[in-house]
Amino acid sequence: MEERQDRMLGRCILTGALWLGLHLFVAVQNISDSLYITFDVWTFIWMAVYTVVLLLLDVLLYFLNSRSAAKSWAGYWTFCMVVCALTLLCSYFKVQIGLWAVFPMAATPLVHWIPLWDAMFSRNSILGIGCTLLLCAAHFIYFLWLMHRGNQEESYGPVDI
Repeated sequence: MEERQDRMLGRCILTGALWLGLHLFVAVQNISDSLYITFDVWTFIWMAVYTVVLLLLDVLLYFLNSRSAAKSWAGYWTFCMVVCALTLLCSYFKVQIGLWAVFPMAATPLVHWIPLWDAMFSRNSILGIGCTLLLCAAHFIYFLWLMHRGNQEESYGPVDI
Protein backbone atom coordinates (compact mmCIF):
# COMPACT_ATOMS: atom_id res chain seq x y z
CA MET A 1 0.00 0.00 0.00
CA GLU A 2 2.82 2.39 0.89
CA GLU A 3 4.65 1.62 -2.36
CA ARG A 4 1.51 2.37 -4.39
CA GLN A 5 1.10 5.70 -2.57
CA ASP A 6 4.74 6.60 -3.28
CA ARG A 7 4.36 5.80 -7.00
CA MET A 8 1.19 7.88 -7.18
CA LEU A 9 2.92 10.77 -5.40
CA GLY A 10 5.78 10.57 -7.91
CA ARG A 11 3.32 10.66 -10.81
CA CYS A 12 1.54 13.66 -9.26
CA ILE A 13 4.81 15.53 -8.81
CA LEU A 14 5.92 14.78 -12.39
CA THR A 15 2.54 15.79 -13.83
CA GLY A 16 2.47 18.89 -11.62
CA ALA A 17 5.92 19.92 -12.86
CA LEU A 18 4.79 19.39 -16.46
CA TRP A 19 1.64 21.42 -15.80
CA LEU A 20 3.66 24.22 -14.19
CA GLY A 21 5.99 24.34 -17.19
CA LEU A 22 3.03 24.43 -19.57
CA HIS A 23 1.40 27.04 -17.34
CA LEU A 24 4.38 29.37 -17.73
CA PHE A 25 4.87 28.66 -21.44
CA VAL A 26 1.22 29.09 -22.43
CA ALA A 27 0.80 32.21 -20.28
CA VAL A 28 3.78 33.93 -21.92
CA GLN A 29 2.64 32.83 -25.36
CA ASN A 30 -0.95 34.01 -24.87
CA ILE A 31 0.06 37.33 -23.31
CA SER A 32 2.42 38.08 -26.19
CA ASP A 33 -0.14 36.90 -28.77
CA SER A 34 -2.99 38.87 -27.21
CA LEU A 35 -0.93 42.06 -27.41
CA TYR A 36 -0.85 41.55 -31.15
CA ILE A 37 -4.31 39.88 -31.24
CA THR A 38 -3.01 37.05 -33.42
CA PHE A 39 -3.99 33.67 -32.08
CA ASP A 40 -2.90 30.88 -34.41
CA VAL A 41 -3.52 27.13 -34.47
CA TRP A 42 -0.57 26.47 -32.16
CA THR A 43 -2.13 28.71 -29.54
CA PHE A 44 -5.17 26.43 -29.41
CA ILE A 45 -3.06 23.26 -29.50
CA TRP A 46 -0.95 24.39 -26.53
CA MET A 47 -4.09 25.50 -24.69
CA ALA A 48 -5.60 22.04 -25.23
CA VAL A 49 -2.42 20.32 -24.01
CA TYR A 50 -2.38 22.60 -20.96
CA THR A 51 -6.01 21.76 -20.16
CA VAL A 52 -5.54 18.00 -20.65
CA VAL A 53 -2.50 17.97 -18.34
CA LEU A 54 -4.49 19.96 -15.75
CA LEU A 55 -7.31 17.42 -15.91
CA LEU A 56 -4.81 14.53 -15.71
CA LEU A 57 -3.35 16.12 -12.59
CA ASP A 58 -6.86 16.35 -11.11
CA VAL A 59 -7.42 12.64 -11.75
CA LEU A 60 -4.04 11.67 -10.28
CA LEU A 61 -4.75 13.74 -7.18
CA TYR A 62 -8.03 11.87 -6.81
CA PHE A 63 -6.14 8.56 -6.69
CA LEU A 64 -3.42 9.99 -4.45
CA ASN A 65 -6.14 10.62 -1.85
CA SER A 66 -4.11 13.12 0.14
CA ARG A 67 -5.97 15.60 2.31
CA SER A 68 -3.00 17.97 2.48
CA ALA A 69 -2.58 18.00 -1.30
CA ALA A 70 -6.29 18.68 -1.75
CA LYS A 71 -6.09 21.49 0.81
CA SER A 72 -3.17 23.11 -1.05
CA TRP A 73 -4.97 22.90 -4.37
CA ALA A 74 -8.18 24.25 -2.84
CA GLY A 75 -6.13 27.26 -1.71
CA TYR A 76 -4.80 27.74 -5.24
CA TRP A 77 -8.29 27.58 -6.74
CA THR A 78 -9.53 30.05 -4.12
CA PHE A 79 -6.84 32.47 -5.31
CA CYS A 80 -7.91 31.83 -8.92
CA MET A 81 -11.56 32.54 -8.09
CA VAL A 82 -10.70 35.80 -6.32
CA VAL A 83 -8.54 37.01 -9.23
CA CYS A 84 -11.22 36.03 -11.77
CA ALA A 85 -13.95 37.73 -9.72
CA LEU A 86 -11.92 40.96 -9.44
CA THR A 87 -11.13 40.84 -13.15
CA LEU A 88 -14.80 40.27 -13.93
CA LEU A 89 -15.80 43.25 -11.80
CA CYS A 90 -13.19 45.45 -13.47
CA SER A 91 -14.40 44.35 -16.88
CA TYR A 92 -18.05 44.86 -15.99
CA PHE A 93 -17.52 48.35 -14.57
CA LYS A 94 -15.05 49.21 -17.36
CA VAL A 95 -12.21 49.84 -14.93
CA GLN A 96 -8.87 49.96 -16.68
CA ILE A 97 -6.70 47.03 -15.60
CA GLY A 98 -3.09 48.06 -15.32
CA LEU A 99 0.05 46.09 -15.97
CA TRP A 100 0.18 45.18 -12.26
CA ALA A 101 -2.84 42.91 -12.78
CA VAL A 102 -1.20 40.82 -15.50
CA PHE A 103 0.93 38.86 -13.03
CA PRO A 104 -1.91 37.60 -10.80
CA MET A 105 -3.99 36.90 -13.91
CA ALA A 106 -1.12 34.91 -15.42
CA ALA A 107 -0.95 32.81 -12.25
CA THR A 108 -4.51 31.62 -12.95
CA PRO A 109 -5.91 29.76 -15.96
CA LEU A 110 -7.62 33.00 -17.03
CA VAL A 111 -4.83 33.98 -19.42
CA HIS A 112 -4.56 30.45 -20.75
CA TRP A 113 -8.16 30.23 -21.90
CA ILE A 114 -8.40 33.75 -23.41
CA PRO A 115 -8.11 32.48 -27.01
CA LEU A 116 -10.95 30.00 -26.48
CA TRP A 117 -13.27 32.59 -24.94
CA ASP A 118 -12.38 35.15 -27.63
CA ALA A 119 -13.25 32.62 -30.33
CA MET A 120 -16.46 31.49 -28.62
CA PHE A 121 -17.83 34.84 -27.45
CA SER A 122 -16.51 37.27 -30.09
CA ARG A 123 -14.20 39.04 -27.65
CA ASN A 124 -16.88 39.52 -24.99
CA SER A 125 -14.52 39.49 -22.03
CA ILE A 126 -17.29 39.39 -19.43
CA LEU A 127 -18.59 36.02 -20.69
CA GLY A 128 -15.08 34.61 -21.02
CA ILE A 129 -14.02 35.69 -17.55
CA GLY A 130 -17.33 34.39 -16.17
CA CYS A 131 -16.70 30.97 -17.74
CA THR A 132 -13.19 30.88 -16.28
CA LEU A 133 -14.64 31.81 -12.88
CA LEU A 134 -17.11 28.93 -13.14
CA LEU A 135 -14.35 26.48 -14.08
CA CYS A 136 -12.22 27.69 -11.16
CA ALA A 137 -15.22 27.32 -8.84
CA ALA A 138 -15.79 23.77 -10.13
CA HIS A 139 -12.15 22.92 -9.38
CA PHE A 140 -12.45 24.49 -5.93
CA ILE A 141 -15.56 22.42 -5.14
CA TYR A 142 -13.81 19.30 -6.44
CA PHE A 143 -10.86 19.83 -4.10
CA LEU A 144 -13.16 20.59 -1.17
CA TRP A 145 -14.82 17.27 -1.90
CA LEU A 146 -11.41 15.56 -2.01
CA MET A 147 -10.58 17.10 1.38
CA HIS A 148 -13.89 15.89 2.81
CA ARG A 149 -13.31 12.44 1.32
CA GLY A 150 -9.83 12.35 2.85
CA ASN A 151 -11.26 13.36 6.25
CA GLN A 152 -13.77 10.52 6.21
CA GLU A 153 -11.21 7.87 5.35
CA GLU A 154 -8.69 9.17 7.90
CA SER A 155 -11.25 9.29 10.70
CA TYR A 156 -12.39 5.71 10.27
CA GLY A 157 -9.14 4.13 9.14
CA PRO A 158 -8.89 0.49 8.18
CA VAL A 159 -11.45 -1.79 9.72
CA ASP A 160 -10.32 -5.12 11.19
CA ILE A 161 -12.90 -7.84 11.39
